Amino acid sequence: MKFTRALSSSSFCHSQNDSFESNNNEKNAGSEDEMDYNSSKYKKIGILTDLNTIVESEVNIKYIDKVKYYNDYKLIKNLGEGSICKVKLVEKNNVKYALKIINKNLLLKKKKFQKDKNGNMVVTTPLEGILKEISILKKVNHPNLVKLFEIMHKPDRSKLYLVLEYCEHGDLMTFDQKKNIFIVNKYIFEKHLKKNNLELDREKAYYSENLIRNFIRQTIRGLNYLHRIGVIHKDLKPNNILLDKDNNCKIIDFNFSSILENRWVDNVGQNVDCNDYFRPAEICDLDDDDIESKIGYKGMPVDIWALGVTAYILSYNRFPFNTENCNIFELYEKINKAEFEIPAKPKRSQHFLHFLKRCLEKDPNKRITSEKILYLKWLDIGQKENLKNQCQRVCKFVPTKDEINKNMIFFSTYYKDLEKLKNDKRPIVNKIANKIMEKAKNPGNKKIKIKFKFKNKKEGSDKKEEDKK
Repeated sequence: MKFTRALSSSSFCHSQNDSFESNNNEKNAGSEDEMDYNSSKYKKIGILTDLNTIVESEVNIKYIDKVKYYNDYKLIKNLGEGSICKVKLVEKNNVKYALKIINKNLLLKKKKFQKDKNGNMVVTTPLEGILKEISILKKVNHPNLVKLFEIMHKPDRSKLYLVLEYCEHGDLMTFDQKKNIFIVNKYIFEKHLKKNNLELDREKAYYSENLIRNFIRQTIRGLNYLHRIGVIHKDLKPNNILLDKDNNCKIIDFNFSSILENRWVDNVGQNVDCNDYFRPAEICDLDDDDIESKIGYKGMPVDIWALGVTAYILSYNRFPFNTENCNIFELYEKINKAEFEIPAKPKRSQHFLHFLKRCLEKDPNKRITSEKILYLKWLDIGQKENLKNQCQRVCKFVPTKDEINKNMIFFSTYYKDLEKLKNDKRPIVNKIANKIMEKAKNPGNKKIKIKFKFKNKKEGSDKKEEDKK
């Protein structure tokens, strides 16, 4: 198995290499799959590199035949309005897009105090979340994540206009606040209902287990990709999973997301931002005096817990942990116990219930990860291709730590980039960079193809102890 990505100092930080080879043949290096590194600007945040070339321009609002245009985007209708933005349906070259309009000045006024990862109180605004979302969307490229195509702004920079992929079938499920229930998406049943001339009672309808499996598989593909590149979503829920015209799932809303400095270490120090009903057990301990600003928990297990809550909702049209009078303390107490009821109807398979229990495990250290979840039997029942192969094919340029230990890894870089690492403070980085430079013999502007082979020298009990560390 081969992986190709741009070489950076972070690539060396976690390696224990036994051998390497370099090749200054530019043609051979170019033959390796470069994935989608089309952007000429390698602007980095953490370990992430821009994968998408996003057009950025000033917006020119005009009217043609009484129809409003944002540059070349024709306004079709309003889609919705939230507390921090407006969303409109626009069209360009017969392709529909969602235009997200953000008033930066308004967001800057909405200040709040929050603890950072070190426990210090800082002032934050919703604009920080928007800018973080933009930076993440510029660095992801996956069929189950919403795409950002263009960024426009006013000359005075007071407003942002984000041109996003349009998911015309809307939320995976709609929540009825008055009745406190979730309602299935009508477009899922559209073809069946038209064919049989039936009407859908959305309050009584349930998704089949096969449909739920399809939605969860797609959501896991997107989530696994995010975790591989070091992004924690932190607000996964049915309302943040949209359906396109072909009913494919697209994860949206990265306002609360976090970027890990090291994608192979699920570090602590995450703030609590998720919806109360999706909070995991580890941050719902009522004995904690500072629960509202609790930090220090691991981030990735939070996404897995939210995935379990989402799967429960898709199956039973209600929350697994709920209270009649919306008492927050009673809700936290139920979540903290991690005990949820399995309704008699609709009937679900034991494999599905096993999946739920692995996701809604109280102990975050025992909770299944986004890698191990790929091996659960329920996810591959009746499927042509197993989920593990699908995820590896899409994410082959960001290997997991286990994959690095088992496979030969290929990198492609330039000599001048290695020179920057020559005097790195980290001995392992310094050593490897110098050895590669000696073998490459300064090929100038030509690319160097580098092959690393990772081995575990320790065997038996020593190896197991090393794996634990």
